[in-house]
Amino acid sequence: MTELLEITLWAALVSAAVSSIFSLLGMVVNSWLTQGRERRQQVWQTEINRIIDIEERAGQLVELIGSYHALDKIHDGAADGLLQLESDAGRFRRHKRIMQAIRDLHNGLSRLLGDKLRHEDCHETSAEVNSLYDKLLTECDKVTGKRHV
Repeated sequence: MTELLEITLWAALVSAAVSSIFSLLGMVVNSWLTQGRERRQQVWQTEINRIIDIEERAGQLVELIGSYHALDKIHDGAADGLLQLESDAGRFRRHKRIMQAIRDLHNGLSRLLGDKLRHEDCHETSAEVNSLYDKLLTECDKVTGKRHV
């Protein structure tokens, strides 16, 4: 009977050791997978924040340049914003459609500002800028997965 008891104890020890090893392996794999998922989520959140920033900056520029403020106020406020928007196109090269929408909007805003400074009729250019801004928002929404309401 002692032999049976000894065999049972050894079987229990081996079983406990094997299950402990598999448990540790499971925790290591789970930890590794969790870290990867958290990294991807952090990268994605950073990307979403960048896209939100470009949406806000573009909206502020469209509002400023399209406004009826004094021309010198518009020109002074738009100069830095247009330079930033121009550099934003390079920051979004990974998203080709967003990059092109930023370029198009920058071009439209520059033409609208030029029309205003030359005191030309800018209604057509203003409508085009609004359309280009909507296009930028649409492209940003495609990347972020937002839906228009």
